[in-house]
Amino acid sequence: MTPEMPNVSERLAHTFAYWQCCAYVYEAWLREEATSKRLSPLAKKTIDMGHRLVNTIMDNHIREITLDEWMPAPEYRKIENAIWTLGDELSWFPIQLFQWNRNSRRTFHLPHTLVASLSAAEFGDVTWSDVTWPHDAFIITLEKPFSIKSLHGRTEHYDTIMANLLPIGKGGQKHLCIRLFQAPVTSGKSYGLTKRENDRFIKRITQRRWQEAMNICEDVRLSMVTDYPSVPGSCACMIDADLESDTTVIIPLQSQPADSTTPNLSDLFPNENSQETRRHKSEICTVAMRIVIGWALYLETLPTDRVKIEKNQQKATTLSRGHPGTITNPEDIFKIVGRGQIRSNSSRRDRRTIEEGGFIRPHWRRRHKRRPTGSPPDSPKTVDIPQILVREDLVPLFGIIGGTKSVVFLED
Repeated sequence: MTPEMPNVSERLAHTFAYWQCCAYVYEAWLREEATSKRLSPLAKKTIDMGHRLVNTIMDNHIREITLDEWMPAPEYRKIENAIWTLGDELSWFPIQLFQWNRNSRRTFHLPHTLVASLSAAEFGDVTWSDVTWPHDAFIITLEKPFSIKSLHGRTEHYDTIMANLLPIGKGGQKHLCIRLFQAPVTSGKSYGLTKRENDRFIKRITQRRWQEAMNICEDVRLSMVTDYPSVPGSCACMIDADLESDTTVIIPLQSQPADSTTPNLSDLFPNENSQETRRHKSEICTVAMRIVIGWALYLETLPTDRVKIEKNQQKATTLSRGHPGTITNPEDIFKIVGRGQIRSNSSRRDRRTIEEGGFIRPHWRRRHKRRPTGSPPDSPKTVDIPQILVREDLVPLFGIIGGTKSVVFLED
């Protein structure tokens, strides 16, 4: 495994910087609109969300937030070219970032061999109820990224996946939401509004100089174009399924019928001018879904003694003031302090060829119960058998290449 792991903190910080600039432009536009007409209650609720998100995350008295509080009002989602992302691909980002900070702050770094297995395995008769999610929000980083070309022919490398179970719609039914983050062309840069620029923006708003306030944010946004050919963190999708169902079978997204409840991923990126780029983003979203679901299934099969927190290998870290390992400075909400390991035995079963009687395609065998060893045939099934990835060793035969921070190691 390469020692160079994706910088999750940087990916999140850059996406937040872009989202905040969009939110500020949205605010300036709405405040200008308010001088000539009455705003809707939803518009008033979300008008200052660009200022509130970080403090909301830092306030532990707030246990959850809703999309109604953080998604722009429908009538104002396409007010400016620079702001369309608030109503489309980046609309879930605030609640995803909040949920990750509140519920887990966990990142798993997966080796390429495991990613290839998870990408290739079929789910068979596994149902949503078979999936035990490690957290309602977590991040997966990839040893080898997905690479696609943007509209201008520049290659982008997506190496970070954020997964969230978001309560959306009536009844609070959870939906699986996936967001992919691309690596910047040049790492180590800091983006976003400085304190001085933030103060200038507020001053221009107070002075009712709306366009000047927007220009401050637009300058910051344009400064990111060199490192981000497309909007950072804008590759996202959601699957509409009952995650507690014991009848709905998980099937690969690319094979869903057009009238399925699962959205057509090719329609998820309406702001991409290139049809090829839309197709590529749809494909990597499909694979990312399979990796996330497969990792949740795979993680449950590992014994707890395989998880190791490297307490003796890393010095205690204090961010700003406070206890070691705690975050008290709003500027540190993207940083990850701890580090751990997950070690898993890699299967080395003999590969069967077609000439030797055929082979079983890699697939997930669902969780089930069996009778205790030595018990009569009519005895009740009381022994829990976890789901298992069958014939993981056959993945290379198909030639399929998959595109605290816990580093996953596959051991012989």
